[in-house]
Amino acid sequence: MRGMSLPRVAGAVVLCAALVGVGTVPAQADDLSSGSWYYDRGHVQDAHDAGYTGQGVTIAVIDTQIDTDVPTLRKANVEVAPHTPCYAPDGSALPPRSTDPATAAHATDVASLIAGTGAADAAQLPIRGVAPGAKVLFYAVGGSITDDHTFECLDAAGKNQAGAPLAQAIDAAVAAHADIVTISQGTVVDGDITDALVRAYVHGVIVVAALPNDTFAHDADLLWPVGANGVVAVQAFDQDGNIAATDLGWKKTPSTSEHVKIAAPGLGILQQGAGGSWDVQQLRGNTAMSAAVTSGFLAVLKSKYPKATGNQLLQTIIRNTGNSHHEPEWARDFGYGAISLTFMLKDDPRAYPDVNPFFETAHPSGLPLPNLEQLTKAGGAIASPAPSARPSTAATAPAAAQGRDDGAWMPWAIGGAAALVLLVGAGAAILVSASSRRRRQAASAAERSEGATDVAYVDEGVSR
Repeated sequence: MRGMSLPRVAGAVVLCAALVGVGTVPAQADDLSSGSWYYDRGHVQDAHDAGYTGQGVTIAVIDTQIDTDVPTLRKANVEVAPHTPCYAPDGSALPPRSTDPATAAHATDVASLIAGTGAADAAQLPIRGVAPGAKVLFYAVGGSITDDHTFECLDAAGKNQAGAPLAQAIDAAVAAHADIVTISQGTVVDGDITDALVRAYVHGVIVVAALPNDTFAHDADLLWPVGANGVVAVQAFDQDGNIAATDLGWKKTPSTSEHVKIAAPGLGILQQGAGGSWDVQQLRGNTAMSAAVTSGFLAVLKSKYPKATGNQLLQTIIRNTGNSHHEPEWARDFGYGAISLTFMLKDDPRAYPDVNPFFETAHPSGLPLPNLEQLTKAGGAIASPAPSARPSTAATAPAAAQGRDDGAWMPWAIGGAAALVLLVGAGAAILVSASSRRRRQAASAAERSEGATDVAYVDEGVSR
């Protein structure tokens, strides 16, 4: 694998843009009550009641230091790796845990959205994980916060490390048999990370990464691993259907990207810790939250279809966005669309090919690594590249990706006049095709053999 590596690029490991404190709103009681919209509108409780909680699935979270003593994580299934590759400026090793919200809130938020039990102290609201049945393996990479809100990972000599720590964490997750790896950190294009991604793909591991929150960083093509081939690069949106935006002072610019693959709830989310105290709750938002929700939804999907491969889960996610089942369509804002747990659970992944749909023969950045040749030499199961489904680079989300609602539930959709300005041209949702129905019918016998049952959902206003 060493002969296939890109040149090692020196530089600090940094979070994808300024993630800590991005998108926060005043911690007022009336505001906090809306912070569980991701859970309610996604019908997450319906999936849990049907028995699909992410059980039997392992998610590796690579992030900054964490505090697992917040209420929702005290009894959660979170296993923290005992060591971190990062050191303090004085040369002492940084622990993976921290009781300081300024240092640990980001990772704690991510873990809470995945595995949180919903336990809450008196007078506080519950923070509920979307996949509380999953096992979370936590790897701390990064510690001290710099003035520009990036996170340093210093070696013992006090020098910033490049991609090696992230690569080591990915390798550790693969060795621990993780099914999904979620990362909200990034660096410049790095061969160590590229090699680790190839090893993850060979073992069938899904890699989810948060896009930068800064629209000007999206297409810099120097953000690894979120810009790498095969990675699920996740966009964030709020409860009104507005995607993450960069505040220029005089206006806000939607954070569109050539790299985006899927969009998920990530803005206006209830989280623990603010103002230096864990006793305070706030609404926060960034793409790290959307990456966490995406990873949790994938775990819930796999808990219903445990024999589906990681690639097949990804094939399902891009065909079930917005408020419909449809063939994949891509755009620069929502990627293949807004994630829908409801429709994903209704569509058996085993009917789709075992091919990563985000593994393109022509990478939009012109950097085709990790490429098919690397994967084949490493023993990967993918025999042919996935077809690219990029019909245009317009900043308009496809109608199928957006979906529409007749009032029973606002899906992961576009809503409000402001959103319509950004997403002109939305149309009716594409209905389930006959061929899709045949695929699901063909897989139904296999599904019954696994003991899976259907989830009872309220009407989402989609004609099927």
